Amino acid sequence: MELMQFKSYTWPYNPVKIEITLGRDLRTRQARGFGAIISDWGQTGAKIQGEGEFFGENCRAQFESLRKVFLTEGSGKLIVPSFTPVYAYFESLKVLGEGPLHTLRYAFSFVEDMERKISGGNSLSMGGVLS
Repeated sequence: MELMQFKSYTWPYNPVKIEITLGRDLRTRQARGFGAIISDWGQTGAKIQGEGEFFGENCRAQFESLRKVFLTEGSGKLIVPSFTPVYAYFESLKVLGEGPLHTLRYAFSFVEDMERKISGGNSLSMGGVLS
């Protein structure tokens, strides 16, 4: 089973929820006599968000390891299971709460670095799963 990775950090187990949002930079302007004109300025970086849990007596230490990677600046290689790797910025990291039996829930968000591409300029896609 492939585990999620960012820079030097590998998740001990994959997050329970991963959402990937693809977008475009659409700009609307009004032209007298014509109404709204929409300009397509191209694809924006994918947004990769998710939630997970760390388990065990060292769940806080596991979160701290992820937090240290968050604190490093710049984009890095992000591997999301079933998708092609991309470079991304670690945009946000949240603690959602602690549960019973040594669990710590967290949420994260990455934004694809559109200026830095891996292996031939591919954007985030389901590597080989969808054609």
